[in-house]
Amino acid sequence: MRRSGQVRRADARGVEAPGGCEARLSPPRTTRHEAVRVLLAIGGVALSVTLVHWPVLSARALSFDDQPFLVDNPAVRQPSWRSVGQFFGEVLEPSTVQGYYLPLTMTSLMVDYALGGRPDDLRPFHRTNLTLHVLCTVSLLMLLYLLFGQVWPAAFVAVLFGLHPLTVEPVAWVGERKTLLATLFALWSLVLYVRYAQRGSRLGYGGCLAAFVLALLSKPTSTPLPLLLVLLDYWPLRRLSRATLLRTIPFFAVAGLSAVVTLISHARTACVEVPIESGAARLPLLVAYLLSFYAGKIIWPVHLTSVYPIPAALPVTDLLLVIGVVVVLLLSWCRTRAGVVSAACFVAALAPTLGLVRYSWVLASDKYVYLPAVGVCLLLCSLLTHVWSGARAQARTSAYRAVVVAAVIIVGFLAARATRMYLSKWQDTETLYRHMLTHAPASPYVHNNLASLLSDARRYEEALRHARRALELKPGYASAYCNLGIILRELGQPAEALPYLRRALALEPDFALARAQLGLTLLKLERAEEAVEELRAALRITGDRADMWYGLGCALLRQRSPAAAAEAFATAARLDPKLAEARVNLALVLREQGDEEGALRELRAAVLANPNLFEAHYNLGVIHSRRGEVDEAVAALQTALHIRQEQAALELLRGLQERQRRRAGTGAPASPDVQP
Repeated sequence: MRRSGQVRRADARGVEAPGGCEARLSPPRTTRHEAVRVLLAIGGVALSVTLVHWPVLSARALSFDDQPFLVDNPAVRQPSWRSVGQFFGEVLEPSTVQGYYLPLTMTSLMVDYALGGRPDDLRPFHRTNLTLHVLCTVSLLMLLYLLFGQVWPAAFVAVLFGLHPLTVEPVAWVGERKTLLATLFALWSLVLYVRYAQRGSRLGYGGCLAAFVLALLSKPTSTPLPLLLVLLDYWPLRRLSRATLLRTIPFFAVAGLSAVVTLISHARTACVEVPIESGAARLPLLVAYLLSFYAGKIIWPVHLTSVYPIPAALPVTDLLLVIGVVVVLLLSWCRTRAGVVSAACFVAALAPTLGLVRYSWVLASDKYVYLPAVGVCLLLCSLLTHVWSGARAQARTSAYRAVVVAAVIIVGFLAARATRMYLSKWQDTETLYRHMLTHAPASPYVHNNLASLLSDARRYEEALRHARRALELKPGYASAYCNLGIILRELGQPAEALPYLRRALALEPDFALARAQLGLTLLKLERAEEAVEELRAALRITGDRADMWYGLGCALLRQRSPAAAAEAFATAARLDPKLAEARVNLALVLREQGDEEGALRELRAAVLANPNLFEAHYNLGVIHSRRGEVDEAVAALQTALHIRQEQAALELLRGLQERQRRRAGTGAPASPDVQP
């Protein structure tokens, strides 16, 4: 689309000509030498990004959303077509995770679980995340190459994107699979759209629309992508017209449908807040703050964390800065459209997370910039392409290119170093949360999650301090009340724990974990009937959870209902084959019912699931002893005593060894392999 009376000139490749004059882009040449350069660029970029992010494969940290996405998600932990049907079928009220409808992401996590991924072995999840990040980086390279026709500037920008420390969070955070998948499909939608614009292939148009749908099924924050298509048509494709706008109508229709689904599903299962209803005056300041914040992190990525505290009093200076940048961009309009369009792409892609509608307590996060970074990359690639091919004299061109290469190497090295440093914070969960606390010491969510982690590690006194601090910072925090109740019960104060658990349920009646923990606390107080009632109610809320079925089995045993207890333990073992304690208790019930073969089978399975569980080996020894299988009993008891010293096991072992000695006809004294 040209303005009448305006002269335009461009070089043979269709890039922006010197002086800011622009021409419509044509596809890059596909000569053999060009294909070799593209392959070399792709290989170099992919290798660089892989090597720098390689330590993520050994990361063991689990962050906020990893509990519902992986640890406590029975559909993910039971890979099957039924789980896939549940992910895709629950559109307006997803039950596997609260809030978003993201079936493709959940299916992807389920596949990794089927391939061996576990909460205590995250390598399969990180391997997939790293692969997706490399593919996103290569896809960005291809997009920039198609738009600007120069492979090396596109490769330089892509490698800077791939090595940037802001990419650590979506790569190292298991639950952020959604960001990587959505960005990959969004980038491919853009790539196919550019191919369609340059060559007019209907297949490319259909592929572009299909990729957009896949992006939305991964994470609905890719909804603004149709705006990016319009902006690319304006620049650098320079083909914006009524016809091109009409061709984007299907994209806007799909985006609108996705937005409606997201609003409804999030409102039904989590929360949706529209700040404009309660703080319209603060909203422009918040948007300006976030835009300035993200721009600052892109330029100078230091003090990165997953929780950024938002100032209570937002500075007006950020709003003035944003207005100043807008004025500068508008003044640059007469020379080039690159600045305005690139900034518009950045803001449009970032719009769902700018606080206009809130879906989470998180207002600022590194992962939110992953897709919007495309806007920044457009501007940078445009500038590098101009420098790379703009000079007329060969000597000047070589000098300019040398400067560009040197700058990319220096910036890339610094980015890689910062990425490696930040990746070290993701090596285990406690290190990650303590890192978050150094940057957000007043975050109740970090204190609460650290309390839960310390409680699981039986460091109850320290956990108690963080749980109390979480409640000081957020008095109505149901999860912190629940954690405090759990910690007090484990400290031997079940009566003191009850009010906190009941308070958590008063705040959130459908809080399944709090209801289950209330049941376990009642069990500690010998109130088995009430415990069974609460645990059954928790299971009605949350569906199949192995730990809750195990707790119900314990309560039913105390209630003297062995048949129902056996069924509960069997269900727990089926849901979580690694829950060895459920198999041990099931074995004890089977033994009491006279089924010693069944008991032995369950105990052997328990040993395979957890070789360090004392009770599994000890009970194996007891049953083998009663069956007269002395050698097997001795071996089991010796293993049990290597795990933990207990007088009953030691006495039984001594008696069995005495029988072995007599059977062998020797007077040598029996001597167990371990000391009491």
